[in-house]
Amino acid sequence: MKRLFPLTLALLVVVSISGYCDVPPANRFLLWYLGNTLPTNPNSAGPGIQFTKQYPVGGGLLDGVVVDDPEATDGKALFISDNSTSDMVWYRSQPGCVFDNASGVTIVGRVKVTRDVHGDDGGAGENLSILDSTEGSGLRSGYHWGGANGHVVETIRGVSAEFPAGDGQYHILRMTAQGNVYGKQCPWSEDFTNYSVGAALVGQDEWIGNAAGGYDPQNPTQLLSGLTVVEDPDESTRPTYGKVVAFVGGDAVFQGYTRVLAAADPNTNEMVVEFDIKGTATNLKNCWFVDINDVNGVNICQWYGSDGTCRPRIAGTVNVGSPRNLTCSGQWDHLKIVINTQTKKAKFYLNGEVDPAYPDGLDYTNRPGVQPCTDQIGQIAIRSPWDYQGRNLLYFDNFSVNGVPVTQGFRTIKLYVDENPEPVITISPASPQWTGWANNFFGFGSTSITGQQDVYFDWVTATNRGAFAPGEEVAVLGYSLVPGAPVNTIDGAKTSPDGTPVVIPEAIVTASFTNNLTEMMPIGFAIEKPDRTAGIRVVQNGGYATSPGEKVSIVGFTATVDGERVILASEVTSVGFGSEVPAPLAMNQKASGGGTFGGQPNVWNVQPAIETFSYPDGALVGRNLWSGNAPASRIGVTGGVLRVQGGAGAVTAAHAAGTAFGAESFEMTIKMKRGIGTTNIWQLFAYDSAGVELVRWYGSGTTAKPRIGGSVLPAITLTDDNWHTLGIKYTFATNTAEFFFDGVSKGTIVGLTGNDVLGRVEFALYDQPALTDNYALFDDLQVDGFTVATPAVGLSNVGLLVRIYGKITEMNITGDLDGWFRVEDGSCVNQPAASGIQCRVPESDTIMPFVQVGDYVEVTGVMGVRNGLRYLWTTEYTKY
Repeated sequence: MKRLFPLTLALLVVVSISGYCDVPPANRFLLWYLGNTLPTNPNSAGPGIQFTKQYPVGGGLLDGVVVDDPEATDGKALFISDNSTSDMVWYRSQPGCVFDNASGVTIVGRVKVTRDVHGDDGGAGENLSILDSTEGSGLRSGYHWGGANGHVVETIRGVSAEFPAGDGQYHILRMTAQGNVYGKQCPWSEDFTNYSVGAALVGQDEWIGNAAGGYDPQNPTQLLSGLTVVEDPDESTRPTYGKVVAFVGGDAVFQGYTRVLAAADPNTNEMVVEFDIKGTATNLKNCWFVDINDVNGVNICQWYGSDGTCRPRIAGTVNVGSPRNLTCSGQWDHLKIVINTQTKKAKFYLNGEVDPAYPDGLDYTNRPGVQPCTDQIGQIAIRSPWDYQGRNLLYFDNFSVNGVPVTQGFRTIKLYVDENPEPVITISPASPQWTGWANNFFGFGSTSITGQQDVYFDWVTATNRGAFAPGEEVAVLGYSLVPGAPVNTIDGAKTSPDGTPVVIPEAIVTASFTNNLTEMMPIGFAIEKPDRTAGIRVVQNGGYATSPGEKVSIVGFTATVDGERVILASEVTSVGFGSEVPAPLAMNQKASGGGTFGGQPNVWNVQPAIETFSYPDGALVGRNLWSGNAPASRIGVTGGVLRVQGGAGAVTAAHAAGTAFGAESFEMTIKMKRGIGTTNIWQLFAYDSAGVELVRWYGSGTTAKPRIGGSVLPAITLTDDNWHTLGIKYTFATNTAEFFFDGVSKGTIVGLTGNDVLGRVEFALYDQPALTDNYALFDDLQVDGFTVATPAVGLSNVGLLVRIYGKITEMNITGDLDGWFRVEDGSCVNQPAASGIQCRVPESDTIMPFVQVGDYVEVTGVMGVRNGLRYLWTTEYTKY
């Protein structure tokens, strides 16, 4: 039996929800495992996503196996039978992904537990896992489902509940994690009275970190490097006696910290941190820091110094206050920081006297290149950042933090059963937990080492785009995290949303393709209905290529790649050979591609044009192949003209343009009408095909200036309400641009060296948040290679084996499968800057030595789409 696995491709989902803070598109992660293939198979959980088996541990051979299960959604489930009291199995998603505490994360699974025995330690293993890698995030959490016993346990924090409807049937389990705020609320003070003398500070109460402590076993009178609770050796000099923290550092790197929460008092806009310090002046080398960190663990400000000095500082910067001496000689000093969230400054006091060099405080926002902090305290830390400063000794006591309690952003873990909107378990604020691994992951399995469990996984899905209660994800993702029944036909794959599971029991391969002739790594094959009314490409990665006429079964997902609906396969199995391949469907180019068919978007007919901005009012981006991030309020069409507006954020709107290879120059004109303002808000660029800036106009609501790089010609001021024409003629050979205003030359600039091919034009607006009333108007953009696109209509034959005819108008032969040629049949199909259909070179003849530009050919292949335009996956061609 031959098994084949799919190509790694990105699944694109575009959703815009007002007021929702999504993760950036580059960081979005969707896991979609359907239990019908082994988790470790490539793309078993979606495009480019699979699992690695993190365990078993204990020397066992425990593993999961795909089984037939009529109760599963698609009749298949992954079964794990943990019969050992010393073993476990855990599947961890690959690759890692980004977790954003503000958005949160969600994992959902349909799980059946038929046997559940807790281990000797009473611990319950995880069935679903959120695996946060970093202490600063701390979203690590686990979900245990007990089946018939109804046990629901958040395993990491040990919080449990009983679910009365427990049984041995499938249930949908959902776990969400969000937020990062956790700690003791202010007002807070600590004098260490209830701590154990002679023991390390870390591990007592809620102090954590890597600081050691205690006495050296080899020298019982000497403290170890680190933080140790001791009796004050000079207690007779203090108003109150008690326990203190001895700091021995400078010869080791360590820290100990505790989580304390404070926001600014609304009456004073202040948060206040105070503590006592006693120096010994035995070494006088910098050795200690007391850090005031925010709720994300980012430093706001700090004291630092030697065992006889102290000095204020803003972390990661050169913003430091005056170095000042501690009293020493067994005497205590008092240090204080007042953080004002309105002025964004921190004042530092020693024994009641403010730092004389900075009486108004140090600006804690002036930190170029350093991560910005929030205006809430989240941690107090004592640390030694050096291990080469020798042994230094000093003491700390009487820490306090004052402000008002923090009320938002608490780390919250929720566990749901059967999509009930009310969670079974809610933990808030939840303590931070993390793995210490290099990346964040999702996982599933049966992880109790000493327990036993028989568990079936029908499916597991997860996303890093939000902590979604049941059903909430639809508004953001566009679909539910609860998969429906898989489709089993080509029509079903074409008409279902992206991410729909596909199980096609048998299909005939019409063509197969590889992307590298030496490695022979398959990038896919095509299948179609016997009546030739629908076809689709199947994308895969690894294994061996299929052959035309071979029968295969397919397990995977629907996806749209570069505008082409495909099946992304997680498993392909050969089930026979020798079937007759349907004959290619002959057609002219105008009939190829076709209109929308379910999830298959229409292809585009593209032709040269002047951009007149004759669209309904709204954003330019999204119209006629304009792309970018500019909203309608910044670069938008109004009344059939383009209006660019000042505002917050640098935004763009770009469109492809193109000169033919070998062109000597290009010309560009655009009409401008004055608006309001004299400060620069807009730029209109022309770039080469490699993205190098060639030339630009830029200006304000009432001015326009020619520019290349740092060379600028005098500004032109629009003094009336008429339309005026800005023009450019750019000559590639000399890299010069001549600029025109209403047809009159305004001068020439020698420009930058590009690749002599125009690639795109782009409107780019400056970040001008104070200029929201400034604007300018534009119309009638004309530039070489600019095109307009209209949707094709008729039968969608994307994915079908077709045959086209015509003349070769262009060839780009590279000797490998990156090569292509263009065929034109006169039926008026145009691509940007060229006519006809781009065809991939056939795998059997990548050099194509027997044809040249001007020859007439018959080309057979699978109709595809790239960037919304026709693309033929060629299987063969014939010259005639």
